[in-house]
Amino acid sequence: MLTTKAELRQQLKELNRPAPEEDQAIITQLQRLQQIKEADRIFAFVPLKSEVQIQPILDRYPIALPVCDQNGNMVFRAIEGDWKQQVAKKHLGIYEPTNGPIFEPTSKSVILVPGLAFTKDGKRLGRGGGYYDRYLEAHPVFSIGLCHSWQLLQDIPTEEHDQKVDLVITPTLLQ
Repeated sequence: MLTTKAELRQQLKELNRPAPEEDQAIITQLQRLQQIKEADRIFAFVPLKSEVQIQPILDRYPIALPVCDQNGNMVFRAIEGDWKQQVAKKHLGIYEPTNGPIFEPTSKSVILVPGLAFTKDGKRLGRGGGYYDRYLEAHPVFSIGLCHSWQLLQDIPTEEHDQKVDLVITPTLLQ
């Protein structure tokens, strides 16, 4: 029997650990992608400790970072210059931009999507707020899920509103 989303989230939280070698392998794969090389802006995120540490991407490319409100909405703000000086920890424990213009993705934009788990075919298990599901549904931009090896699962329970990512990158897999 398939585990529920809540049970799966709890199991995955217990597995989380730093993985600098895996993070570097994922960064290397990302930087080789044509979509990344040609992106006008990368819609990224400041990673939590349990997520792929993508700071080299944040440092190197034009980025936009998410801002989440308490009503379940998410927008991205364009960041110019040193992103570390422009973020603060907010209500969800996530570092968000403190200013900057709201930026809408274009056909040349790429969105990097965090998650607790992914499948090879792009199913994603998030933290349960639905922010990325709503954003991806409203903005059909090329999306890339990033996960450590233990976060790649055979299957994930999904619901009608759950959005898949276009590509999943792990340290050893580009699907």
